[in-house]
Amino acid sequence: MKDRGTARSRVARPGVKVAAIQPAAFAGEEEHRNAEQACAFIDSAANAGAAYVVFPEGYPGPYSGPMENDALQRVRERARARRVWVSAGCLERGSLPGTYHILHVLIDDAGEVRARYRRVQPNHPVFNAYLMGGRHHVLPGDELVTVDAPFGRIGLLICSELFVVQSLIGNGYVDCDFAALLALEAKGARLAIEPENLALSDGLEGKTELTAGRAGAA
Repeated sequence: MKDRGTARSRVARPGVKVAAIQPAAFAGEEEHRNAEQACAFIDSAANAGAAYVVFPEGYPGPYSGPMENDALQRVRERARARRVWVSAGCLERGSLPGTYHILHVLIDDAGEVRARYRRVQPNHPVFNAYLMGGRHHVLPGDELVTVDAPFGRIGLLICSELFVVQSLIGNGYVDCDFAALLALEAKGARLAIEPENLALSDGLEGKTELTAGRAGAA
């Protein structure tokens, strides 16, 4: 079987392993195949002792393929079976026709969805279309999200939000480098999880990098 990705474990604190998954993802009409792949990665991470499994932005989907996709439900079932927390990515339809939100979905070890964070600062429509199968119009979310977990309070971000110079804090905005981390720290986060999506040159498979670190640390 062809190796289509790697699972790397990082220690969030002593005794807690975080598995950062970097798959060569399926896209477009083949995106439904990510579900089986994601479940296999969860098994691999759990077997290696991970308590928290983090997938890329938009993975397992739906993201660039059809919106009719049961990948998230299958990931929830596997998280429950293996007793691990999971960060997964997908799109959801927005309130206006032809619009979407990019989600970072946090699933606990009982398979329950603990948070559905909507990306607050989406990319330019042209870049959105490149990554998401022609979908241009991504609506921004309106709230940064933190969630209490057994290994500390988690702050959720998506991709370049880590680096943007303006982020919500309280009822206003803050302008500075890594403003999103400062905003999450103000909400009590001790761990910031920020899945990314970087497309490979052929445009069909994705590679993801993940930044996991103490909120407020540059």
